[in-house]
Amino acid sequence: MHDQSKQKNQCAICHRRDFASEPGIPDTLIYANDHFIVRHSLETDILGYLLIESRRHILDASSFKQQESRMLGQVVQASTLAIRRIITPEPFRIYSFTLAEAQPHFHMHLIPRSIDFAEKYIARGIMQYPLVPGPDPIAMTDVINKMRDLFARLSTDIS
Repeated sequence: MHDQSKQKNQCAICHRRDFASEPGIPDTLIYANDHFIVRHSLETDILGYLLIESRRHILDASSFKQQESRMLGQVVQASTLAIRRIITPEPFRIYSFTLAEAQPHFHMHLIPRSIDFAEKYIARGIMQYPLVPGPDPIAMTDVINKMRDLFARLSTDIS
């Protein structure tokens, strides 16, 4: 059995959630409810690369409460809709997966793939996509603001 309290104290996702307003931590938050947080990833230069993170420090969906299970579907749907409506050109595919290897905290990756992605990064090749450079800060801020506006309009459907 995992020691949840020890892992939580060392968890980068919990730390970012708990200290998001501190200076030096970029504001990538798009949407939050009682169970999940949606934010833009800083890991690559792919605009619209979103992360859905559980508020509770849990490893995977086997630990979800019923309400979390129901809510995740709504949050995934709203997030992929936001990607499709805001990212241009419209993504050809949106990859979605969870790993919890680097960070043992439930988080889902939603990665838009454009039609002109290099062949080596298509499908499972996405795992080889370069982590640097990160996203252009101005373009990312524009995407985040547009997604925040869209989520505000959708929030009655996902609350």
